[in-house]
Amino acid sequence: MSTELPASNFPVPADENVKPLEKSSSTNRWDKCWEEGFTPWDLGAPTPILVHLHSTGSLPMGRALVPGCGCVSLALC
Repeated sequence: MSTELPASNFPVPADENVKPLEKSSSTNRWDKCWEEGFTPWDLGAPTPILVHLHSTGSLPMGRALVPGCGCVSLALC
């Protein structure tokens, strides 16, 4: 089995987009992100490493809890 991971096609958010969130109160930070459509943690697709592990048969069978899975793309993998 290869240990090389697939390259990601998803951009990392620019610092200037993240900085204003650091100043938000912790009680409304996540709500503000969702309201503004700023969700850099949501790839819109399953995490590449999870897809890789699944496609190579490296994940054990069973159930998994995905807390805060956002748009559920990770859970759909």
